[in-house]
Amino acid sequence: AALEKLPSVLTMKRTQHVQITLSRFKLAREPAQLQAAVVRLDATILSPEDVPALVSCLPTNEEADLITHAASSPDGGVERLTVADAFQWRMLQLPSARTTVTLLQPDGQSMNGSA
Repeated sequence: AALEKLPSVLTMKRTQHVQITLSRFKLAREPAQLQAAVVRLDATILSPEDVPALVSCLPTNEEADLITHAASSPDGGVERLTVADAFQWRMLQLPSARTTVTLLQPDGQSMNGSA
């Protein structure tokens, strides 16, 4: 039986944004698949046009704290995170996810100008 998902630690608006953005990646809809695509710099999944949207989904420092806490809580665990939360948690497992993702952009710059 599947574990019941925990409530998202993200705001509803942020959760919707992340989920809509993730739905753009037809070949990697699951957070684990997208994490693997980022690690491989897989341009067949992560097109330069999609990278700015993906960068916009990376966790803020505040979100990182909330996600990390939820994933490590006794009643939580990564397998109980929502899709949006799980995506952010998986990106947090990559030491330089923001820099790695921005490497896929033609100009190497993120939407907000930081890499």
